[in-house]
Amino acid sequence: MATNTYHIEIPSDVTGYKKLIEKIDKENDNEGGGSPLAAETSDIKQGAKDMNQAEQLEAKAAELEKQVEALREQRDQLWKKTTLINERGWRKTLEGKYIKKIHQMGNWGYEINSSPRPKRAKKTP
Repeated sequence: MATNTYHIEIPSDVTGYKKLIEKIDKENDNEGGGSPLAAETSDIKQGAKDMNQAEQLEAKAAELEKQVEALREQRDQLWKKTTLINERGWRKTLEGKYIKKIHQMGNWGYEINSSPRPKRAKKTP
């Protein structure tokens, strides 16, 4: 049994793959009826159309990813850099006030779990 000594590189990005399909389409057209893919012409043409649409969708997705990133930065600014810091102070104040009746912090929205924590398993070398 023979072993292949080559590897066919296939682009993994939309733009590169679109270029590959376009080249296949162009070469198939150039060879006409004698093309080894002549029977696949309609599928090749559809593939070229699909890849045009895929490239447009890829660009739209990239733009939406930028918007998501900007929204997450805004969220984190409001949540983690402002409110979270303040909430920690509020929590400490309430914990100090209700230290002997800690479950009363539940009235403020905190979930208090007074069950014993499970013991950690020892690490084995």
